[in-house]
Amino acid sequence: MIETILAAVLLAVSPVDTEIAGKHYLQALEFYGKSEITRTAAELTLSLEVDPGFRKSLELKERLEKEKFREGPENGGEIAREYYEKGLQYFRKGDKARAAVEWRKGTEACPFNLQFKEFLLQTEREKTASSVKKEKPAPKAAAEEKKKGPKTANPVLPAKHFTAAEKEKIESLYFEGLKLYKLGKPAEALSKWEQVLKLDPLHKKAKQNIENIKKSDNGRRPEEKENL
Repeated sequence: MIETILAAVLLAVSPVDTEIAGKHYLQALEFYGKSEITRTAAELTLSLEVDPGFRKSLELKERLEKEKFREGPENGGEIAREYYEKGLQYFRKGDKARAAVEWRKGTEACPFNLQFKEFLLQTEREKTASSVKKEKPAPKAAAEEKKKGPKTANPVLPAKHFTAAEKEKIESLYFEGLKLYKLGKPAEALSKWEQVLKLDPLHKKAKQNIENIKKSDNGRRPEEKENL
């Protein structure tokens, strides 16, 4: 019976590993923005241990490799490193304009350092792509749909605003359910997701996981059938 339940819930919860890998990726991204590279790398390692194919973690890991300062007398030594690292700190925070200022200073001081030129080129490309995206007009159909306003045929529950503590509790319960499912304990996972819905009735993933578990057992909870 457990195999049947696991197979049914797999479509909703799976990739379970991707959920957990994503959580580690977001933590890595937060550390990256603060230039805490050691902690960033540690979270990326945890993410890729869970899901080796998690694309965003692979991309961030590759970025960290590219960001390493290239040693060598032709690259300007400590003077170049100072401009380079300062620019990176701005870049990681999302302040690409100030990052570019530092890298231009580095190019003037160390004209043979190719890393400055590479990152300046990357910054310009991203700036151009961002401008094009903002200027792109919305499709006509989407614009007309927007004018109509939100559909009111089916009443929708208003979204609840959670405190930081409540969000942390909900997230913790949900991921505990994922881990229990992964360990082959769907009944215990079900209990965790039901607790999630008590706190947040609009939690789509928890609701879908619960529905799939119950459907796989003809509407009966897993623990009820096990006791028959």
